[in-house]
Amino acid sequence: MATQIIEIVEQSIADSEHPIKKLESDIREYANEFISNEPT
Repeated sequence: MATQIIEIVEQSIADSEHPIKKLESDIREYANEFISNEPT
C-alpha cells in the first residue's frame, strides 16, 4: 500500500501545476478505494 501511495505522489507531482491539491485529491481517492475494498 505504501508503495502505491508513493507512486501516486510521484505521478501527481510530475503531472500537475498544483501538486499539493492534486496530491490531496489523489490520496483521498485512493484511500476511499482502499477502504471500500476492505472486507467487512
